[in-house]
Amino acid sequence: MRSLLVLAVVTGPTIVLADPPEAADEVRYHFSIRYASESKPIEDYDKTEPLSAIEPYSQHDPDAFLTMRPGDVRTFRYTSIDGYTADHFGGRTVTFVETIKLLEVISHHDELPDDMHIGSYPLHVRSGAIKATLPGELVKQIDSVRVTGGSVVIEAIVDTQAGPQKTKLLFTLDQLRARVADAEAANAIARARWDVAAAFVDRSLSLDPTRAGPYLHRAWILVATGRIADAAAALAPVIEHNPVWLYAELVSTPALAPLLRQPAIRALVAAQPGRLEAKLGELSVEQEPTGRFLAIYSDSGSVNGLPRLCGVFTIIERATLDVKAELPINTCGSTTTDVQAQHRTAETTLRALGFVPATGESATLSFGDSHMHWFPHQHVSWPDAHLDLVSTWDKQDHNHVAVDLPPRPELVDAVLFGEVVVVRWRYPKPGVGFARRPKPSPPVIAPAPPTNHVSHAKLPAPTRWWPLAVLGLLVALLLVRRSGPVTPDRR
Repeated sequence: MRSLLVLAVVTGPTIVLADPPEAADEVRYHFSIRYASESKPIEDYDKTEPLSAIEPYSQHDPDAFLTMRPGDVRTFRYTSIDGYTADHFGGRTVTFVETIKLLEVISHHDELPDDMHIGSYPLHVRSGAIKATLPGELVKQIDSVRVTGGSVVIEAIVDTQAGPQKTKLLFTLDQLRARVADAEAANAIARARWDVAAAFVDRSLSLDPTRAGPYLHRAWILVATGRIADAAAALAPVIEHNPVWLYAELVSTPALAPLLRQPAIRALVAAQPGRLEAKLGELSVEQEPTGRFLAIYSDSGSVNGLPRLCGVFTIIERATLDVKAELPINTCGSTTTDVQAQHRTAETTLRALGFVPATGESATLSFGDSHMHWFPHQHVSWPDAHLDLVSTWDKQDHNHVAVDLPPRPELVDAVLFGEVVVVRWRYPKPGVGFARRPKPSPPVIAPAPPTNHVSHAKLPAPTRWWPLAVLGLLVALLLVRRSGPVTPDRR
């Protein structure tokens, strides 16, 4: 663990460091750029911003700031189109000199044990030269990294289908250690150091037995050492919990191809091959024969925390909506070798497992105001299912389902697949969202009273008139005796 040298403590939790920054920290730096043939800078300024917000866009040395201390200077010399003088006809090619000087590091992170560090683009945990990707969507900015007990809380801005959203990501320290160990295993496999790889796999599974990666690496080691049947048996937990991801990994990894012929893997293959109908700009949802998984197509999305703009199939488990796999698919006609390879993997996997277009109930769409073509002025409902689409801040019950939507989206598709709703919008940028219909609340039924129950309800008191009557009679007799006999008038 690197030492923490505090230069100054300002009001609140802000700490100014003399160490290199982490991805969660803010950096104040001086930037200048000039033509190589001139001494006068084109741009020259100081700026303060989160390191994770600028890290992805440093084309010359993405990790430059991570190795710099306050006062360090880095200079980059490169040739590029002159964007300062270019017009719509193009521009000249010139050589630039770019200089960055780190002035100050403002800390927003806690030190992690075992020399672990959280990085961005994609979100990852790093230990030394080993990097392990962390699950989730594209992280645009890390605001802080804090250690609480045995967990790490990462506050970040995540680029979801519904747009940038602030969120908190939680990992235990053991989960991070497990991912680092699994990355070490992958590094050892690449160098054919099977015993070393096996030790790291064992360590990773002892820390977090829920991840699929270490089981795949264990199978890889067994295949490499000639124990193919044992390798297939080692994959049993993954076959049960995440067969789509597993099949895609086997298809895309030539060293694991022998496993595709093993009975446990062949049992995943559907009796009838599936068919893909994903098209750019259209909603496509597919399901496999068991109905356990849905494959939802989106024109854009992220895979392993990095953007993919040529189409992505997101595989979800219908019962939980857990994302099980993300398969890039080439719907934009790219001829790039890696994009075509990803397309072949997705197509082979989904066809082998029998995914076919799912049948759903399309929503009816009407407008509360014909001049406002965005939600919530759009009324989206499924009359036969007695279901309406609402915003996430509205009420949710069995008749109202909420999908995470961007601000003022223009919805173009909304389909109900059993209990799962899938919607597509084209504004402000194309995206797809899904949600599960809330289960109906069980009716509240008061328990029936036992047969020998005696009611405690008050009944009207009976009218007791006879004591008053007797009293009245006695009073009348007394008055008659005092007045004497009645006689005629004596006048």
